[in-house]
Amino acid sequence: MKKLLFLILMYTQNASAQQLALLDRNLRDPFLLRDTFTLQDVATGFFPIYIEDIPAVIKQLEDYAQQLAAPDAVQEPTGNFSAPHVHLFLQRRNNLYSCVLQSTNKQFSVPWIIGQGGRKGTLREISRFLEYLRQNSAVALAAQE
Repeated sequence: MKKLLFLILMYTQNASAQQLALLDRNLRDPFLLRDTFTLQDVATGFFPIYIEDIPAVIKQLEDYAQQLAAPDAVQEPTGNFSAPHVHLFLQRRNNLYSCVLQSTNKQFSVPWIIGQGGRKGTLREISRFLEYLRQNSAVALAAQE
């Protein structure tokens, strides 16, 4: 029995926790890397995203940016994208677009409106957010390994 408990304890010590990056909603400060996040983190201006989801979010945001940059911007956006812990939405109503990123964990879900407004304004905000993700993700991904 002692050997079994020891093996379970060793396994839990060596199992890697899923790492989170806490993003600055003002897109100024680098990511904070954590194993968990709380509502207090969200209330103080951070947005949690699991590091493993960042590459997929970058790729999807690049696709949305290409759609919005086209002279004949899509009449109906491609819709929703999901990764293990995030959902990304691009919606169009009349001539207004909204891009929403939603991060989830077991306890709660946190939304962030990345861009909202006309096509060019939404594209500008998505591009700004993409640049922030690209600048900080290399460090976050290296820390995860």
